[in-house]
Amino acid sequence: IELLYGHADKIILTSFDNDGVIDLNEFTKLETIVDYKKAIDYAIDNYDNVLICGSLYFLSDVVLGYKFQ
Repeated sequence: IELLYGHADKIILTSFDNDGVIDLNEFTKLETIVDYKKAIDYAIDNYDNVLICGSLYFLSDVVLGYKFQ
């Protein structure tokens, strides 16, 4: 996350259904949106460029579970 600070207007943390996810409550200084689909919708609606980062498990959920327009 620290590597992205200087390159992003905003960082939004989200989560997905997996036993190994981190607790979003640990990141009190960052905006969190628990539902990853809502987080992606928010980012796409408010920013021109969106970078989605995460584990391969998360990225497979995003690719298979989110309908990009």
